[in-house]
Amino acid sequence: MTSRGARLKIVVFAQNRAFFGTQLLHLPLLHNLKKWGSDHSHDNRIILFSPFKLNRAFVQSGIVDHIEYYQTGLIRMVRTLRSLRPDVIVSLRPQSSWLNLAIGISGTPIRLGYQSPGSRFFYSHTALRNTQVYRGLNYLNLIQTLQTPLPLPDVFLHAQHRAERQPQQFPTTICLLPGGGAGEFKRWGIENYLQLAHTLKQHCDDVGFIFILGSDEANYVPTINASPLASHCDIYMNESVENCSRAMASAHLCIANDCGPAHIAQMLMRPFIGIFSNTDGDVDTRIAEWFNPHEHACTITSHAGEGIQTIPVERVKTLALELLENSIPPANTLN
Repeated sequence: MTSRGARLKIVVFAQNRAFFGTQLLHLPLLHNLKKWGSDHSHDNRIILFSPFKLNRAFVQSGIVDHIEYYQTGLIRMVRTLRSLRPDVIVSLRPQSSWLNLAIGISGTPIRLGYQSPGSRFFYSHTALRNTQVYRGLNYLNLIQTLQTPLPLPDVFLHAQHRAERQPQQFPTTICLLPGGGAGEFKRWGIENYLQLAHTLKQHCDDVGFIFILGSDEANYVPTINASPLASHCDIYMNESVENCSRAMASAHLCIANDCGPAHIAQMLMRPFIGIFSNTDGDVDTRIAEWFNPHEHACTITSHAGEGIQTIPVERVKTLALELLENSIPPANTLN
């Protein structure tokens, strides 16, 4: 493409979803593009295009050099891209016909996108958009046509070394993620999480817990602090991706609802239990795209038509003890 060490200008069109988890799933791809063909002194320049305001993590991480917010407009976009003259364009929006056309006539030599009707006319390289594959890996499939991507955990292993907060040290650490930004139907409930923590403490006296919370879980803090387990809990509230990465990299097990920060644990390939609602009977479709399967990861779902809070604590406890028994060391060092 270019001589190794030359700095590339790369434009990326983010997916058209504003959820935090969906945004986090961009980070391994952006990290790969940042390092693509560069040496240690010349990382590539990444310009991220988005139709909505993005989380601060993109710029604060240093992965993205500039965010360009845009509105629908074919001629305006073509002019923007031609004035930028990027070396590479990567699009995560295969269903946007006007954007596909704008990219196709932008004059950019390397254009990566997903296969869609007419995509061969717009893109120089395409990959299958497979919703039966974990979305973070699906994004990385785009660049496999040109090079083997860095492993999924790489960006978060780097991020955790920039953490400004160190997690409380426990002989055995379990991260608990009780959030669910899309609504209550995704939340197993803070009472269930505290009951689970209590039963695990009875089995493993040396265990401590890190609660990863966001603004929507602020009302959980008094409940956790009033618990008999309070002295064995470290609460992370609205922490940075770097700090959360450090906490989850240090954990022996992460247990989470289907929520945004859970993807950090999943992409770090930590021992993981994902708790999913099956109220609509279609949980397998969601798990296929939003759960990263590996040897030390598993899911628990409610029965079809039943809410997530009907999942018994005992079921989660049993799985947790099995994973702890076969625990792998914390991932708080770079390979």
